[in-house]
Amino acid sequence: MLEQNQRYSLYFYAFVAVHVFIWTLLPTLFRYNIPLDSIEAIAWGHEWQLGYIKHPPLSAWMAEGMMKIFPEQMWAVYFLAQICLALTFIATWELAKDFLPRQQALMSILLLECIFYYNFTSTEFNANIALLPLWAWVTLYAWKVTKNPDRLKNWLILSVFAALAMLAKYYAAMLFGGIFLLFLYDKNLRQTLITIPPYIFGILLILLLLPHIFWLIENDFVTFTYAKSRATSDYHFYNHLLNPIVFILGQVSSLLLPCLVFFLARRKESSFLKQDQRKKNFLIFAGLMPLFLTTIPSLLTGSGIKDMWGSVLWSWFGIALFYFFPVKISLVFQKRFYRGFAVICVIAVVVFIDSQVSRLHKYGHFDGKLLVQKINEVRQQPTAFVAGDVWLTSNMNFFSTPRSHVVWDLKKLEETGAVLLWNATSEGDQLPERFRKKISTKILTQEVIILPYIKFTDSPPYRVGWAIVTPRNN
Repeated sequence: MLEQNQRYSLYFYAFVAVHVFIWTLLPTLFRYNIPLDSIEAIAWGHEWQLGYIKHPPLSAWMAEGMMKIFPEQMWAVYFLAQICLALTFIATWELAKDFLPRQQALMSILLLECIFYYNFTSTEFNANIALLPLWAWVTLYAWKVTKNPDRLKNWLILSVFAALAMLAKYYAAMLFGGIFLLFLYDKNLRQTLITIPPYIFGILLILLLLPHIFWLIENDFVTFTYAKSRATSDYHFYNHLLNPIVFILGQVSSLLLPCLVFFLARRKESSFLKQDQRKKNFLIFAGLMPLFLTTIPSLLTGSGIKDMWGSVLWSWFGIALFYFFPVKISLVFQKRFYRGFAVICVIAVVVFIDSQVSRLHKYGHFDGKLLVQKINEVRQQPTAFVAGDVWLTSNMNFFSTPRSHVVWDLKKLEETGAVLLWNATSEGDQLPERFRKKISTKILTQEVIILPYIKFTDSPPYRVGWAIVTPRNN
């Protein structure tokens, strides 16, 4: 049995290594620029703040940390995303081994690869990808806590992962809510809430989050304002039901492929497994409950819910399929399962490549190096500060040497001077009024820069409007 367990562990880590290699290599080969969220995170991280306008700081710190190790290397950003996926798989593997025999535990991880959040969309490092492994590790240690609620070590580790999860994205609170409801529901766990360890967990969690909390207060809770703006939609009374239903249906659709692989392989291969009520409760509350908690704000306010918010919800899903629908692992089941798994993996690779080479991808073929070169040729010096369009300023940050600083408060430009950038195709060639209203020093509008797309030279080029802000003391 020990040798068999070691064999499946070897298979698991081989799968993780292959996944990381393939999904780092593919975007490196077929993209010529980093996705928007990734390059924006790098620009934020370059300033090393305790928070940013859209998200708490962890994803930006991770991106900038990778740039410190591998300066100006685009592949490193894709590799960072896949490190997050690998850590997610490892945490889920550790959880699966407590619920399932080793072979089924391995198969439950392979089912995750059939969810598009874990294959071609995983190449874009962002706050969701940063949260993904932390969600899985919080889930793992929440399970350890429910098994041994008196063991303080697990509570302490859980508090660290919980704090990191909140610093990645506030959406982690949905997982905390599901776990808390589990403690309220289960009589034995409910008794744990009057013991010391949960309060030590809470105190440590608050202490770890305190610097970011102070930053939020000083910056008028700007990240919450942004989250609210992202969630809003044109109000109609039926949105209270429509938006939650659309979100749930979107998440269900993301699970169709792993379900297809599992249930087609399971035909006539079901078996009986005595289920532990404690394990069932955990999968329901820590696994499924965050999905429904996500819909509550929308039910109350009618606000929209972004589908990608649900990308972190499903690391437990493969475990649940095998646990709630027990199956006899026969040779027939294995052949069907691995054949279906292989087909889905090939489809994911083909879809990703096709999306990059068969149609114009706005960001993947943008020539950021040429943008920096053209601006520096006119200015005859490196550009220290940039402001304006997120995509353009982030490109200036990534491709400049030394890297430019992106400034979000336009009033500060009056002291430092800067290059302002905007999309001339959508905003026109002349300086947009939004800049004139906030900057009182002299602004010199420059000739529009024409940037052909890489590999898509027959497509309309990207037109970059730009201007130079003169510092007040000049």
